[in-house]
Amino acid sequence: MVIAAALVLTASCVRPTELQVDETSVSFTREGGTQAIHFTTNKSWTAYSSAQWCTVSVASGKKGAISLDLKAEPNTSYEPRECTVTVKAEELSREIHISQGMVSRLEIDQDLYEIDIEGGRIECKMTTNIEYDVIVDSQSAGWIHKDQQSSESIVFIIDACDLMVDREGKVTVEGDGLSCEIVIHQYSTKTISFADADLKSALAAAFDKNDDGEISMAEAASATSLDGVFGENRKYTSFDELRYFTGLTEISDNLFSQWELLSSVVLPETIVTIGERAFNQCKSLNGVELPGALKEIKNYAFNECISLTSVSFPEGIQRIGYYAYYRCTSLYSITIPSRKVTIESGSFFNCSNTVDVTTYLCTKEALEKFIRPEHINLTILPGITVIPARALMAYPQLASVSLPETVKSLGDYAFALSALTSINLPDSIESIGYQTFMGSSINSIIFPKNITKIPDYAFQSCSSLASIVIHDGVTSIGNFAFSMCSALSDIAIPEGVTSIGDHAFQSCSGLSSIVIPSSVTRLGGRVFAVCKELKSATILAKTPPVIAEYASFGAGGIFLQAAECPIFVPDESVEAYKAANGWDEYADRIKPLSEKTN
Repeated sequence: MVIAAALVLTASCVRPTELQVDETSVSFTREGGTQAIHFTTNKSWTAYSSAQWCTVSVASGKKGAISLDLKAEPNTSYEPRECTVTVKAEELSREIHISQGMVSRLEIDQDLYEIDIEGGRIECKMTTNIEYDVIVDSQSAGWIHKDQQSSESIVFIIDACDLMVDREGKVTVEGDGLSCEIVIHQYSTKTISFADADLKSALAAAFDKNDDGEISMAEAASATSLDGVFGENRKYTSFDELRYFTGLTEISDNLFSQWELLSSVVLPETIVTIGERAFNQCKSLNGVELPGALKEIKNYAFNECISLTSVSFPEGIQRIGYYAYYRCTSLYSITIPSRKVTIESGSFFNCSNTVDVTTYLCTKEALEKFIRPEHINLTILPGITVIPARALMAYPQLASVSLPETVKSLGDYAFALSALTSINLPDSIESIGYQTFMGSSINSIIFPKNITKIPDYAFQSCSSLASIVIHDGVTSIGNFAFSMCSALSDIAIPEGVTSIGDHAFQSCSGLSSIVIPSSVTRLGGRVFAVCKELKSATILAKTPPVIAEYASFGAGGIFLQAAECPIFVPDESVEAYKAANGWDEYADRIKPLSEKTN
């Protein structure tokens, strides 16, 4: 009876679980950052996030009044995002709704619109995720009228023109610190003014329906083909007026082939296809803006356009044909913003010696298929999250790489043995693979703030690597990580690093000094072996770091065949170092830190 009563009494004294969370929601700006949440519980607890971009500072703990930090990474997308942070104490759980703003977007499909003397309706296509204002400049407000606006378009009504000269108005679209400008050009006549008189004559012979010797906008728009219009004459110099021929959907095969004097052309927005050899050997053509509707550029379309310097494809491009830009020897800038495009072999062979390429493609195999300059500067577009293993390995033309903030990991050997001299590593990167940069020509590196481990062989034999910046947060440097980096003269290893691997800096023949922070507890075998220019080594740990046993050779010989430089340690630890395993072989060089002069 007494025992039973005691059990009942004990059970009645067990307190129910309590969990009180102060916040029900937390909002972050698109830049991310850190915010605190607070809760109280009488039990042990856990906390976790449903998304990788939002993390909690501590995952579990004991009862009490708790304050945790939530850290959100920057949101580099055009969409807002949400997740849930859950706090649990035994059977109770509470959810905190987390939201984050997005990158503002305000883009117009085209910045110039033209309309004839009669005026009418203009719809300006756009893409945006923000509220925006439409401001018609004061001099044009009398004839340009905003009719409606949405996230997809702005519609204007344009009055008829009663002037004797053309007029032009400007519209500013702005919101959230972004702005873009739309120009509306209205003609005072329905006829088109041509810069090349001979070209006008050829077109008038084909399309002047009222025999007035002029080409009206309506006459131009009625044309569905220009085949046979120009005969054998290839001496035309300019065809910007092509933009009015809005009935065309294709620049047909050979249409402008061998127009060697043609320096300028403006394509209508209706063009979907550019045919084979359409601009073949247009050697004076220095630029062509490709319309947004364009889907295909056929084989040899711009072959030997030796004055072309840059090309930017629309997002909807689906195919770039064989040798489409072959022997465009001045072409130094290529932007391909489509993920789904097929780029045929040789499309950009024999272009400029150095070419800037902006694309989603990030493998040597994909790039070499269509372009092989002496040097390539590669910019990878946002959206790519992983640079695959061996992606650009042994790429002798690769000079530089610009990575977007969306990249989270670099695969094994990704840039190994390449000619890469410079690369930016955004803070979004969380992991770097095995031998990622081994044997490359990289000359400097700044590690991302989210990296905690520098992997084995990551920069081995990078003989041009002269500058390294390692952020706080790195805890270990792997085996052979920087071995044979002969241009490296010094390196700052931050507090927080606890382990430096075997041979990590071996044969860094230019290394003149090294400071090992107090946080290091382990040094790998032969970590500074064959560093023949080492003038001093400073070890800040009061307890001698353990020197790893190295195979059958006993203690690692961390300074094996290195310069016989002094080793400075904390004053109170001199004797401990002289007696420690692996350090004792350097006892005559171990000196108190107070004797260090510089």
